[in-house]
Amino acid sequence: FSNHKVSFCHIDPSRGQKVLEGVLGDRYSGVLVSDFLSAYNKIGALAKQRCLVHLLRDLKRVRECLWDDLAVQRFCKRLEGLIRRAVDLAKARDQRMISKKDFVKKRTQLEESLHDATFQDPKHRILQRFVKRLERHKEELLTFLYHPGLDWQNNRAERMIRPNVLLRKITFGNRSQSGIANHGILMSIIQTAGLNSLDPLKTLRELLSPTHQAKTLAALIPP
Repeated sequence: FSNHKVSFCHIDPSRGQKVLEGVLGDRYSGVLVSDFLSAYNKIGALAKQRCLVHLLRDLKRVRECLWDDLAVQRFCKRLEGLIRRAVDLAKARDQRMISKKDFVKKRTQLEESLHDATFQDPKHRILQRFVKRLERHKEELLTFLYHPGLDWQNNRAERMIRPNVLLRKITFGNRSQSGIANHGILMSIIQTAGLNSLDPLKTLRELLSPTHQAKTLAALIPP
């Protein structure tokens, strides 16, 4: 779990909804950015943003599998173009290259286009799965257009989890519950320090020093 200032590493044998609730609580007070894992579906949050990179990858697979179906190709091209325009619109807003009035107008047009983006009676299984996912999460695809600075993909979390995956590959995993706990704590401190431009080793020394006044990581993080 990560935002721009904090990374929290939690190792668990399950990827289910209860694990997420155990970390985020009954209702997360912020905007939850995630992939399309079903465990996130019933997690309460202020709002949700699904990863558009994952959606584009699924769209690419549909196009490759049904390359000879012109109707499918037109549908995929239209939807991909819509997503690209939404990302470009967010960049224009963040760089102040568009007026607020024009931004709202174009955002509304994109929402209407997304609402109309559907494929009637899909015959192929891969397209059926994609259309079902699209319909289920349409209200969670353009949330980033309402929250300046919000990521439209979950690349941040992907980057945070990568060192853990590599470490697991090298060490063959944790060998005890205490090892799991220590791994999660140390990785959370190291990566949170990195996000705040703090030296990870120095941060660990300060937290472990019996004479240092700052006994929590929060006390070391700049405002």
